[in-house]
This record gives sequence, C-alpha cells and structure tokens, in this order.
Amino acid sequence: SSCGSSCCRCGGPRTGCCYGCHGPHFLLPVRRSACSDAMLRRRVCICLCWAYLTSTAVAGYLKVVNGRCAELEGILPFGGPDQNWTHDLDDDARVWCDSQDFCVGYMRYIGDDPEHCSAWCGRPQFCDEVSLSADEQWASYLREDKVQGHLSQQEEEGVSETDAASEGPEIVLEPATAPQPPAPPQEPLEVVCPWPFSGSLRLFFDEEHAEGERLGFGNSGECRVLHHRRGQPPPQRASVVDGTVGTSFFHGVLSEDADVVPHFTADISAEPWVYSFDGNDFIGETLESSGASLGPKQHFLSVFFVSPDSTCDGQEVGQWTPETAEEVLPGHVFVDDGQIETRRRAFNPYHFSVICGHMEEAGFIPQALVDALGFATHPLVLNSVYKKLHQAFFHLPDALQPYTRIHPLILEKYVKNFYTDPDKNEAMYFKQTFLFLSQDLMRYRYRQLAPQRLEVAACALCQDRARRLLLGEAAAEEQAQNDAAATAPSFEAIALAVCIMSRRSGHLLRATIRETWAQKVLATPSATLRFFVGRGTDDSVEDIEAGDIVELNAPEAYSAVTLKAFSMLDWAHRAFPNLRFLIRSDDDVYLRPGPLFAQLERRAPVAYLWGNFDHGSNPVRDPEHPHYNSFEQFPKRKHPLFGDIFPPYVRGHLWVMSVDLLSHVVDIWRGELLRHSNLSLELASKLPHPDDPALGVALSSLVEEDLVSINIDDRDLNVFALNPSCNATYLNIHRRTWAVHHVDIDTMYCMWRVDAEALEGQSVPDGLAPPAALPDLCPCSMEVVEEKNEKPDEEPFDYPRDRFNE
Repeated sequence: SSCGSSCCRCGGPRTGCCYGCHGPHFLLPVRRSACSDAMLRRRVCICLCWAYLTSTAVAGYLKVVNGRCAELEGILPFGGPDQNWTHDLDDDARVWCDSQDFCVGYMRYIGDDPEHCSAWCGRPQFCDEVSLSADEQWASYLREDKVQGHLSQQEEEGVSETDAASEGPEIVLEPATAPQPPAPPQEPLEVVCPWPFSGSLRLFFDEEHAEGERLGFGNSGECRVLHHRRGQPPPQRASVVDGTVGTSFFHGVLSEDADVVPHFTADISAEPWVYSFDGNDFIGETLESSGASLGPKQHFLSVFFVSPDSTCDGQEVGQWTPETAEEVLPGHVFVDDGQIETRRRAFNPYHFSVICGHMEEAGFIPQALVDALGFATHPLVLNSVYKKLHQAFFHLPDALQPYTRIHPLILEKYVKNFYTDPDKNEAMYFKQTFLFLSQDLMRYRYRQLAPQRLEVAACALCQDRARRLLLGEAAAEEQAQNDAAATAPSFEAIALAVCIMSRRSGHLLRATIRETWAQKVLATPSATLRFFVGRGTDDSVEDIEAGDIVELNAPEAYSAVTLKAFSMLDWAHRAFPNLRFLIRSDDDVYLRPGPLFAQLERRAPVAYLWGNFDHGSNPVRDPEHPHYNSFEQFPKRKHPLFGDIFPPYVRGHLWVMSVDLLSHVVDIWRGELLRHSNLSLELASKLPHPDDPALGVALSSLVEEDLVSINIDDRDLNVFALNPSCNATYLNIHRRTWAVHHVDIDTMYCMWRVDAEALEGQSVPDGLAPPAALPDLCPCSMEVVEEKNEKPDEEPFDYPRDRFNE
C-alpha cells in the first residue's frame, strides 16, 4: 500500500519499503533487499506478516540459461510486441508469479531472431510446471521453492540428480559461479616452424614439466620456449653480467603477465628471453563482415563481471556484486565463465555494457573488452582501467567511457539518453567511429586463435635468437678482417635497415641526410641506410658514387610509386638475410634514430607494424587527382558507417615492419610479378595508389585469409610531426617529437645542429628513449599553410596531445 496509508503502520522510516510490519501475530523484520527498486521509486510500503510469508513469500529464483519450462498458455499479463525487456517488467513478472500459487516461474526470450524478438523480447511467458525442454533462445526463471519441491518429489520417486539432469538443461543459480578455465596441457608441444627457422622447437606450458630434463638440458640443438600464464610463478632468469650470460633450460618465455614483462614489449637483457604474449581471442564480427552474429541491438545496458568475485563501486566501495546487480537489473547481469556464448549473450544484444572488475583480475587487455568491441557494444570501464587503455591502441580510450561509481538503474537511463537524445548525436557518432576503428584493430591483432599465435611467437623468438647469433658472428668476422677500419658492415651483419624512398633528382636532400641524421644510423652497430630510386630515361644519378643508392627496375614516376615501394621491400628482403626490422622513410623527413632504435630493442619481431596510421581514408575517384584510384585499382568498399574507404594503413613517411611480416608482403608482391611481364606504368594503373594504402590493402588481404595476425602498434602517434611547425593544428613539433615530415634542406640542417649541440653538451644522452624530453626543435620551425577544412562548420578534431606510449 502507499506509504501514506495507515493500513501498514510501518515500524521503519517511510522513505521506501518498511523494515517490518505489525500483524496479528508479531513484528517480523523484513530485509530491505526484498523490496524491488521499482517499488522504491514508487514509494511503496511493503507489509509482510508471518501468515503471508508462510504461504507466498517473495521467492528467490533460479535461472535456466538454455531452456523453457512448461508454458502456462494464454496468460500474458505484461509487456507486448516491439518492446524491450526492462527491470520494471522483470519486477512485475516476479511479483505476479509470487502471488499465484500455480506459477512456478516465467520465461524471457534471449535469442537473436528479429521476428521472434519483436514478438517476445518484451513479453514474459509464465510456467505452471518445472519440467524443462532445451532451447538456447530462451531463459527461464524458476521459483526456488517450486524447484526444491520438484526435486524432493523426484527423490521420493527414486529419480537421481543425474537422471534428472539428463532430461533437460542444467538449472544454475544466476549469476552462476564461473568455472575455472581448463588447465593448459602438461605435455610439451613439438612445433614445426615455417622457413627460415629449421631447428627443433618445443613449447612448454609449465616449468614443472621441464624438471626431469633440466639435468641433461634436453637436445642441445633444440629451442625451448615456455608459455607463462598469469598466476604462475615468474620464470627464473639469469642476468647478464660483464657480457656473460648464465645458463637456462629455456631459451625463451612468452608471458601473459605484465609484472614479468610489460604489455607489448620484449626483454632480451637476460636468459631466457621474454616476449610479452597476449592470449586473447577475437570472437566478434566487424561491422562490414558477412557474419550474422552482430546484433540486433535489443537492449541498452548489460552489466558484465570479469570474475565471480568482481565488484563495482556504488555509494559504497564494492557495493555492486553479481548478486546485488541482478536484483536491480534482472536478466541483464552476466559473469564471465570463460565461455564464448556467455560473452555473446552479454554483449551482442546491447548498445552499452558496464564491465566490472579491475584489470589485474582479467589481464591486459581484458578479454571482455575485446569481446564487447567485437560485438559493437560500447564498453564502460573503471577509470583506473581506462587510463591504461592507450597502452593497447592510441585511440582505444576514445571508444570507451570511464566510470568511478555506478548505479545500474541510473546508468541505464544515462546511456539510453546518450543514444537517443538528438543533442548527443555528435558525441555518439564520435564514440561509434572509434568503436569501429578499434574493432578493426582488434580483428587484425587477434584474427588467428591464441594457440596458433602462440606457436608463431615461439617460432619468431627462436628465429630471432638464431639471427642474433649469425649477426654476432658476422660482426666478429668483419672486425677480424678489417682491423678496426671504418667500413660499412656486410649485408649479413644488418639487423636494422633504413630504406628511404627518393627520386633520381633528389641528390641535395640525400646529401643533407648523409650529413645529418644518417650519421646516427650508421654509427649504430648492425644498422644501415639505403636510398631507393626508380629507373629513368637518362643514365645519370648525380650521387650514385656514394654507394648507398639502389636503382630499382620500377619506373621513376609518382603514378608508379606503388611499384617502386614494393620493389624496395623485395630488394631489402633479399639483400639482408639476418634482418630484424625494416624502417621505411621519405627523403623529406628529419628522423631522430636514437629513440626509435632504443624502442625497437624492446619490441618483439613478431608480425610487428609500427607507425602513424590512417584509419579511415577515402580513395580519390577523380581521374585528374594525383592520388586517383580507379575501381579496378581499388574496388568500391561499402563500409556501413564510413562508406568507400581504404583499410587501415600506415603512412609512408615513417614506419617499421618486422621481417616475418615483411616476408608475407614480399610473397604477395612476387605473386604479382609472376602474373605480369614487367614493371610498367600499365601495371601501376591496376594496383592501389599510392604505396601506403596499397600496403594497407595487401595487409588486409593477409588478415582476411588468416595468414597472419598483425601486431599493430599505433601508440606513438604523438612522436610524429606531419608538418615542420610548432603551432600546427594537428601533430605539431614538440619536445618529444621523433620524426618531422615535409622538411626542406635548411630546416634539416637547423634541426641537426640543435640535436648535435645538445648531445655535445651532454644535456641529452644519445639514444634517449621516451618519455623524457628531447631538444627543442621549435627554433627551426617553418611557416606552413595548412589544408582548409572542406566542411568549415565542423569543429576540428582535437586529438589527445598528452597521450604517449610510456
């Protein structure tokens, strides 16, 4: 009754539900949690006396996640077609069922069939028998007292629990306690690696299994790699002291524990080497994929707990557990149990999902976050988690929303308003843009399943160890032969190759680079630098005698730049047999090699691609434009949100690619060469243009064909300056800039003098790694004219300038 009524004579304060009631027998305390939030909002006073409780008490419910109870036909008192399930509807269904002795529970449609959803997503069906039939499209909520009575009756009739379970779906308490993930296999795995690694490789899944082999150290010719999971004891390592390395049974460790090795990094300073490994899988679908598992979106908010013990803070710390959240948002609360279908139900039908739990509970990046993005659900994450997301992808924080404290009902209202309010359209479009961008990046990284990526990483680690040995042998041989003479290293001794695209007429820019930042490249052991030009009608390249210019067989024309760039990659792949990373640049770039080289020492050469990425560039269809792409060069792409766009690609002024990924790209290129007689302008007119989106198309094909999962590293966006200006709107020069594009000769000399004077004064050590400040290049800033916005009414995109890869 109403709290203002005198019929209840409440014993507690009249601010919601009463804490007890005066009945004909005695005062009975009633838990506040017995009162629904719908009743709280309506200020309803609940009076429950003993006589009432003994007959039709407010029942607890058990949830059947994959089945239907026996339908009470013809009784549909609540909801209707084309409606969504709400907490009010759930409250009404429970209250009504509790008041009817013949009602044993109710059912809710959770399937993804649009027609069925239109009819039943917002209309509960009721049951008059506990007996169940398997149906993955429905969830049943059964009164616990009725289930207990049903089980007691079965026991009296001699039906065992096993027999009862075999008759239908398993009844589980919701939220269910998550089962532990299956233990990793104990037996080491013999891995067959692709060329060029030809040795024997065994992949171990725990250190204990290796104990029996440690005395003999196994086969001396094999490479042994340990897969180290979070929660396992950290692997024992022998430090490097005075150039000597202690012995270790394992040659490498692939660790999922950020306390052992930070996310996306490698540590080769001790034995065994340790590479970071991300064991997530991508189970969702991208927006433009042909899969039918994306959507439809039927509800606004779900609450997802990354473990049974996870909580979300409300007015009190840890207020929201899976159980308390289920009370206020029934049917929309999920606990991760390691099963794909659970995460599908938690994200696929929802526009938003709040993810409860700390990052250390689920690792980084949390699998729940990958899945939410995969199903195009906007995740809301704890603020402490949100602040670390740029360590995965630069724009990942732009796709999410942080929170500190929540109340599920208030949050549901907030996200519904955010999605439906016309005044929020721009903000919602911003979030959607970066959600689908992040979805693509997740798909690139996790396209192959984790076990396959684990083997790929193990092979890459063993190959890199073998490569380092060969590099050391080549360097030692050169030193013995050249008696310390300053000569260029042999091709066999090259681990880092800086490949610069240049024109035949670009001798002045090449000379400037040689006299400035190229000196730092050539002073680095196992690094080299080459300029690449195309073939011309004349026979002269003015500075050909410098010995660092490669003349390619591709035409020297901008319309043939794709031929030239891929020919350059092919040449470098053939020339340097022990290459670890290829660094591609242009001849109008001022580069600070020290920070970049220092960072590459901490990166694993496993399908690695680093640079300044373009995530949504439209192909130019104007035949008069220098970037023109015909529909033969690049067929029209029908992205539902962005229309005709290139797949993600890395801008050509500076990028880094590991040699294993380079091998895949070169294979594609050599396949093209087999189908064409020569490198001509005619061939160029059939390939995507220019070379940076063409590379993006090639990499997209590799991912789509499941040939590779690419570790895209776009986290260093702010180290690029697209213009040599300190006041540019977008990506300007600052104290942590590594590379400046569109630099003329005088500016390049100016920047070199700034860096050389700072290093000479020892204010900045050579090879300084981020995040410390570098010498200020602003005294060399050029006046630039920025391109005007084609849509002047739009606000310029303000990228996060304070976000750096730490």
